[in-house]
Amino acid sequence: MILFQDWTCASWHGSGVAHHGIALDDCITASIGFRAPAPAELLARFAEELVPGALRYEDPHRKPCTRPGEIGRSDLAAVRRLLRGPLADDSVLNHWFGRYITELPEPVEIVRPDAALTKTALRRRLQRETLEPANANRAVYLREAGGLTLFINGREYRLPDTARVLADRLCEGRSVDHNCLGKTGAHDQLLETLCAMYNDGALRFSDGGRNGRTS
Repeated sequence: MILFQDWTCASWHGSGVAHHGIALDDCITASIGFRAPAPAELLARFAEELVPGALRYEDPHRKPCTRPGEIGRSDLAAVRRLLRGPLADDSVLNHWFGRYITELPEPVEIVRPDAALTKTALRRRLQRETLEPANANRAVYLREAGGLTLFINGREYRLPDTARVLADRLCEGRSVDHNCLGKTGAHDQLLETLCAMYNDGALRFSDGGRNGRTS
């Protein structure tokens, strides 16, 4: 027996709850998705990006065998090294995951400025304007020895360790201005990084007064 129940409400339905709704008047319906990649997806994408295509199983020192049907211990050890080798470096895995988890879905287009902005021009504009994350940004950061790595839309950017508050603001979708730069202790380095983010379409000026191109 299948049971149905009707509700007239404005509510939040968590994951795993089947629902069908009909609007009674003007309304906005938001569908929010959370990424939960399966191990098979993670392994496939990691291998696609970071495992060299020329990497092959090799056994140059193989000795003649008396039982050709038996899988030897040395063969299994070689396969383990082949598969585990790319995963041995935690830093490589960490950076790959940061890029992967912030990639935008295929239909979303990144709008880049028509003309690249120089560090000098960015410094001037920040005196009177604020930068904010562009629409549909996905941003996270990783704390490492010697600084931070900020991942936005599948790209990574280095920041000084003193820029953690600024990284938090960008990941939370908040704007930054010249006052934020003055608190980092690495003004020029941060300007270069913000300039790269702007030219990549990850940041925009809050007035929105610029034309861009999509890619």
